[in-house]
Amino acid sequence: MKKITFVGLYSANIGDIVIADCTEYLFKEQFGNILSEKVDLNFQNRNILFIKTLKILRKLSLSKIRFLLLKESYKRHYEKQIDKNSDLIVIVGGGILKFKYENFAPKLVALIDCAEKNNIPVIMNAIGVEGFSKENIGCKWLHKAINRAINKTINKAITTRDDIDSLNNEYL
Repeated sequence: MKKITFVGLYSANIGDIVIADCTEYLFKEQFGNILSEKVDLNFQNRNILFIKTLKILRKLSLSKIRFLLLKESYKRHYEKQIDKNSDLIVIVGGGILKFKYENFAPKLVALIDCAEKNNIPVIMNAIGVEGFSKENIGCKWLHKAINRAINKTINKAITTRDDIDSLNNEYL
């Protein structure tokens, strides 16, 4: 029996939850009897992380330090939540390619790291795209995360619910 991990914005607005539930339903209809688990992408970690050496701090910008701390925090969370024996991770939708008001970049990078470490393929389904900005650090990290997943061949598909031009021309 196949095991699919559905990762989505389960604590967000009702629209994202409906997309997630519909995606899970469609997978079950298509593939029959599967084991499924749900993981909330929007996990909020309030733990403080410590960096052991000041040498690293001197080399990194503050935004990069913040990003790396958040990424490591999310990575630990996903490693606990996602079964290493999953056959597939489906990011079930939601406006996750956002960088202006929400910061999903460290979450996506952490999730991709976790998938890559455990050799679990990823499908990004019906993701919302906010646009693209070469100046925004969060957007740059999202761009790197998407391309890293594609280059590592763990990403099997990306579909969007909007702004396909930005996805195709800027992120990919």
